[in-house]
Amino acid sequence: MSQARHHPISALRIAHVMAGAPSGGAELFYERLCIAQHDAEHEVRALLRRDPAREARLKARGVTTEALRFGGRLDLWTTPRLRQSLTRFDPQVVIAWMSRAARMMPKGPWPIAGRLGGYYDLSNYRRCSDLIGNTRGLARWMIAQGWPAEKVHYLPNFATDLADVAPERPGCVAEGQKFILALGRLHQNKAFDVLIRAMKHCRACIW
Repeated sequence: MSQARHHPISALRIAHVMAGAPSGGAELFYERLCIAQHDAEHEVRALLRRDPAREARLKARGVTTEALRFGGRLDLWTTPRLRQSLTRFDPQVVIAWMSRAARMMPKGPWPIAGRLGGYYDLSNYRRCSDLIGNTRGLARWMIAQGWPAEKVHYLPNFATDLADVAPERPGCVAEGQKFILALGRLHQNKAFDVLIRAMKHCRACIW
């Protein structure tokens, strides 16, 4: 048994594998989590698609990084390199962020938790021992797809479960008046413009 397996729970060796885009909600959370776990004195290894800006941000906070290609279906190099890196690092757990990273994960003695932020094709996660969903609905969907309930975990992107938080009433909304709270990045993928245009058609069902 390797030395890493003897580490106390308070000092985990965690590998985070991400093949994401230069920008995005999951990508930003990936950075925040790697940094937070490093600051909490876990030993963190960030294995990610080449992105000089992201690598620089992580390195500036002391996180060890390694950039890999994470190409398409014809990329035959990334998985062997991942295996070499993980073998050297000997993690206690590997987090595979989204489909491409999960699909390209090598086999090994390490448990792999696949993190999903959407309703992705679960065949990409066949090498994962566990799945993580960032919403309760997503976790329920994974179980409905056949994953054992004890292997599905709900971990939101926030320090507090927003289901337990009452939103503060904006100052422009009168007491007793109903309002809608929408959360998300101000990005075209979140389609807040569609929400705004749709509101005039929803007045009857809202009020």
